[in-house]
Amino acid sequence: MIDAGNKCKTLFKYDSAVRAPLLGFKGGHSLYRAISCNAFVPDIETPVFVLTAKDDPITTYKNVPIYDIKQNPNMFLAALPKGGHIEFSY
Repeated sequence: MIDAGNKCKTLFKYDSAVRAPLLGFKGGHSLYRAISCNAFVPDIETPVFVLTAKDDPITTYKNVPIYDIKQNPNMFLAALPKGGHIEFSY
């Protein structure tokens, strides 16, 4: 498993080869479905401010559940053009 992880060139490939099997999932897609917040967004009742950056290399903007967030009146979204991901800023 360590060898497979060392050969990965993307986060998704690493998650598929290393994290998913370690956590008992068949692959990266299964892992992402299980750990994603998407299933919970419609039921959030406590006000939440969602801050995302369109250039985030980890949580890519295309995977942010924008439509679901906008449908929930308890969620407030700010999508900035730049900002990176935590310490992985540009």
